[in-house]
Amino acid sequence: MRKYLVDFLERFDYPEESKQPIMDCFDKLSMSDEAMAVIKKHIDSYAKGGTEEYVACHGEMVTIAAKLGTPWQTARLILDIFLSRVLKEKYDAKGIEEQIWVDTVSEFKYKMFEFYDTDHIWGCHTGTWWKYFFDMKIFGIGRFQYEITDFGYTYDDDEKNIHLTPDMKAVSVHIPGGGLPLTKDVREASYARAKEFFRDYFGDGPSLFMCISWLIYPEHEHMLSPKSNIVDFMHDFTVFDRIEPEKSHDLWRIFGDAHILPYEMLPRNNSLRRAYAERLCEGKKVGEGVGFFIK
Repeated sequence: MRKYLVDFLERFDYPEESKQPIMDCFDKLSMSDEAMAVIKKHIDSYAKGGTEEYVACHGEMVTIAAKLGTPWQTARLILDIFLSRVLKEKYDAKGIEEQIWVDTVSEFKYKMFEFYDTDHIWGCHTGTWWKYFFDMKIFGIGRFQYEITDFGYTYDDDEKNIHLTPDMKAVSVHIPGGGLPLTKDVREASYARAKEFFRDYFGDGPSLFMCISWLIYPEHEHMLSPKSNIVDFMHDFTVFDRIEPEKSHDLWRIFGDAHILPYEMLPRNNSLRRAYAERLCEGKKVGEGVGFFIK
């Protein structure tokens, strides 16, 4: 097991400063019969069936890590890395190419970086988010992640003969926090591969893609440079709705651990942060956009 963990961290280019805390945590877990029993139980359960014990086993890891004096967030990351080996076997059984597995489990590192930016621990606390990856409902395909979902909205454009209903199937686009820049060619390559991957749902006809994200918040048209990759990405979609809560739940994505500061103290060391800090200081809301495109 130790070798698989070492090889995984090396293959996915985890930073050197993260490797030692992760390996130290594993070494503590490996000396605990209770911890190894939980890890092996969950690996065996996942190999035989699904992810029914996913949340419960992560809860057990939290308790064990506390007993051992090691970060539970790191212990949970280690458990999921071990599960990735079984996920690879499930992909192989379904004839899914290895690169999609690579793109999918790269999410572990991306989320680890996000968590380190906010909590300064090499680990993660994703709740049930990764369960959808292990259930093979969300797939990494190139720059983005995708899942089949109901569209969930009504949209009509008589001029373009577009009529969308809530029960229509759509490919939902998720944007991981790491990976290549959101350039046009990188995005289009990912969309094309996703269209082919989900061909069983749409046949040879057009495929409906949708996205709900802060990255397609329509006010970016006024907040950011028109040359921004974020604005260019937003233009991939017909953005037809917005979600503006009283307090955005996405500020941590932009400001890291500083997201809890008063707005006037938010860091402004890049154009995105400056734009958001200025808008918030003006008393304006920020939020998410809802959009689609047909490919």
